[in-house]
Amino acid sequence: MRERARDKGRLEDIVKYSSHVTEIIQGINFEAFESDIRIFYSVMKNIEVVGEAAFMLTKAPSKASTFHSFKRKRPAARATDPFKKV
Repeated sequence: MRERARDKGRLEDIVKYSSHVTEIIQGINFEAFESDIRIFYSVMKNIEVVGEAAFMLTKAPSKASTFHSFKRKRPAARATDPFKKV
């Protein structure tokens, strides 16, 4: 069951394990990443933890919470078609 009280810890885990991934792959090219099984599985496990933490976040924050909606607003419809030849 998802609990809002645990969201802070989950968000901290997301930041922590994401930074682990960036530290692990820093200075490594794709061929080295693919060929070294330790690096590959280390990165995959950290990404798995990030995904699980993200999944466990509460779905609908309360109105009293400090979460903000990042939904992009649609631009107003144009009166004329900019691609229409005159």
